[in-house]
This record gives sequence, C-alpha cells and structure tokens, in this order.
Amino acid sequence: MRDGTRRSFARARSIRGVVPTAAPIGALTALVSLSGCHSMASPDMLTISPQQYPAAFAACLDQARDAGMPAVLADRSIGIIETKPRHIGSLVEPWRLDSDGIGQMAEATVQYERRRVRFEFVPVGFTLPAPSGDEPLTGPLLPGSIADERRFDLEHPTTDLELRAWVFIERGFTPGLQPGTWSLSLTTTWTDMLRGNQARDPRDTTTRSQTTWTPIERDLAMERTLLLRVERQLAAAHEATPGTAASASPAESPPATP
Repeated sequence: MRDGTRRSFARARSIRGVVPTAAPIGALTALVSLSGCHSMASPDMLTISPQQYPAAFAACLDQARDAGMPAVLADRSIGIIETKPRHIGSLVEPWRLDSDGIGQMAEATVQYERRRVRFEFVPVGFTLPAPSGDEPLTGPLLPGSIADERRFDLEHPTTDLELRAWVFIERGFTPGLQPGTWSLSLTTTWTDMLRGNQARDPRDTTTRSQTTWTPIERDLAMERTLLLRVERQLAAAHEATPGTAASASPAESPPATP
C-alpha cells in the first residue's frame, strides 16, 4: 500500500515537471513553424499570350483583392494595376499568415509597416530607352502626342506580354520624432518654429510628398507568390473550359479594315 502511494506521488511529480517544460517548447515550435505562406521558388515573371490578357488582368484583380489589397487603379489599356495598402501582420496577430516568416512579423511589431502591390503588363522584351540628356523634352503623355503614338497598345495586343508584380513595403514615420534612449516615456517630438503652421508660399513649386509613409524595400517572396496564384487561376480557368484559351472572355481583336 505504501509502495503504491509512493509510485502515485512520483508519477504526479513527473507529470507536473513535464507540463511546465512542454509549454515553452510547444510555443517555440509554433513560432518556428510560422515560416510564412510565401515562397521564393515561384516564378518572378509570367508570359501571357494576347488571348490570355483579359483573363490575366482579371486574375490580378482577384488575387490582389483576396490578399486584402483591392485595386484603386486598374487601366487595361496601359496594363497597370495599383492597389490599396494593407498593414503587415505582427506577432500579436497570430491569425495573419501572409508574412514572410518570423523576421518580417517581428519587424512589423516594432515598426508600423504596410504593403502595396503594382501589377505591370508590357510586351516581351520591352525596355525603356536610356535618357541621353540631349533630346528635347516632349512633355507629358497626352492623347495624340508623339509619345502617346509611340507607346504600345494593350487594348489590342499582337505579341506576348510579360506580367510582373511589384510589392513595396512602406514604413510609417512620425516627423520630428525623437525617441528616448532609455525609456519610451522620454520620447518627444520637435516642431520647426521657423515655419510653424504658416501657409505654403504660392511661389514654391517644388513637389513634396504629403505622406509619412516611406518605401524601404520590396517583398520579393510575396511578388512571386501573387504571380503563382495568378498562374494557377489561369490554369484552372483553362481546365474548366477545354479547347479554349485560358481567359474569362475572348480577347478583343482590332476592327477589320476594308
């Protein structure tokens, strides 16, 4: 009887010792397993046929919206999509699995950071000419201008297109912030007393950014992930409609000339 009681007490002590040890190990394992849902093994560029262009453009809109960044600008004639920004998930948001590992989540915890996406469609092999400095200025790209007539037409593409995704990480800054070196309570901000709240000089024609968000780097892993999702959506659409191109609607063709 006495031996059985001793075994029970010994078993209870061993269980109590395992539980406190297993808790931090389980938490550490969970953190390490959060390696992100992005992969650098995905392609960094997709080749789109002219028949696929309408479906590929729509797929980019769908994937950006699914990622929490709906488009604010979408122009199919020039092949540009710009999205709204979305803040990056931090360590206090374990339900956000769209970060590229613990490092990015920890960085977003210390600093307020966000992403924005830009999709670009250009003809295969397209490059911008390097400026020489001797050419006359042609001005903005106005309808009917020389620069407008020279640009490619994506409303009626005749060659294959390259699709690229640009994901920019922006960090929010507070102008005049002076962080304390010993404590957050010592953090202060300064104000330019020479300008104060004075109105801007109307003769000042300089261009200034009105935002406190500053691009710091590109999220290469998310760029490839978005392109992979677009590629999979096009492949799924192609399998759903055998015998046709992977597009939601037929590509527009130029009007016939007599």
